[in-house]
Amino acid sequence: MFKRTARYTFFVIVYLSGILIGGVYTPEVIAYVKHSDEQKNVEKQEDLQKPPHLKKKRQRTVSVS
Repeated sequence: MFKRTARYTFFVIVYLSGILIGGVYTPEVIAYVKHSDEQKNVEKQEDLQKPPHLKKKRQRTVSVS
């Protein structure tokens, strides 16, 4: 009986500490993910804004027969 009570008490303590730690660090993790996502979007926009390399236009000679 004592072992079962001790086991359940241990599980409740672990569960509650997980909720407490998760509640403390979750906003920091969410902020980090949003910041990294914004940084990726900025990098993608910079890549899109670069003008493409233009090929040299060659004159075509057309022979009329």
